[in-house]
Amino acid sequence: MTQYLRNVQTFGITVQTFCYPFVFYNPKVSKVVASAGYKLALTTKRGVVDFSAPFDLSRHRVNLDTNITGYF
Repeated sequence: MTQYLRNVQTFGITVQTFCYPFVFYNPKVSKVVASAGYKLALTTKRGVVDFSAPFDLSRHRVNLDTNITGYF
């Protein structure tokens, strides 16, 4: 994970977020993601984002018919 970040950064790209694949994460994995240098990590959980837990962020689902007024 850390080597991937280094490789990408050689191209001048800054990667700050990580998305856990499916539901495969736990506190140990979150610590590895944080120690690799990521700033935030997204789970597959639906819900309101709680930025006090930056490595356990939930998501809002966005569908084809989602618009800005229906999103909030």
